[in-house]
Amino acid sequence: MQASVADMKASAKDTRAAAAAELETLRAANKTAMRVLQQAETALAGSDVQRQMAVERFVETVAPQLVKAIGEAVVIRQRRYNQAVQWGRAAGIATVAGGLLLGGYAWGSSRPDDAAVAGAVALERIRQCQASPVRDDRTHEAYCPMKTLLAPS
Repeated sequence: MQASVADMKASAKDTRAAAAAELETLRAANKTAMRVLQQAETALAGSDVQRQMAVERFVETVAPQLVKAIGEAVVIRQRRYNQAVQWGRAAGIATVAGGLLLGGYAWGSSRPDDAAVAGAVALERIRQCQASPVRDDRTHEAYCPMKTLLAPS
């Protein structure tokens, strides 16, 4: 989970850097536009027709650049949004997988061990045999027959 947070921070840092670069591109386009506008105003101060032509040239040269720059900014925002959605989905999937792993471990550790159950059954049968052993009349010894120890419960 820490790796994904680090990846998200790196992604955010990369996105910020891309946005800063895009901002610098927009500033440069704005400066270019301002220079062109100043040149157009000084060069065409005398005539309305010349001013109209300058505005038309300005629109023809700068407008496509501005449209392109704005379009690139929109693409950057959309990519940033898509990355955030992908990280959210990945975090959800990781959470579900971790929950399944921990749930399976808890379920498996809560079940009784087969060897422990078998040992408890064997101890109970030995106690039953000690409570009522079989006695040999010749040797006067007490014993437990194997069939009573191994009998299914």
